[in-house]
Amino acid sequence: MYFEASLHVCASSKRLQSMLTSIFPVPQHPLVASSKPY
Repeated sequence: MYFEASLHVCASSKRLQSMLTSIFPVPQHPLVASSKPY
């Protein structure tokens, strides 16, 4: 259950990161990079 939830959060954060990079052309958002589950 927890692993599936972390995968869902990771996928949503990647989707959010792609949306952020489409608006702001940055290589990697520091908030997304710091919130990796692993």
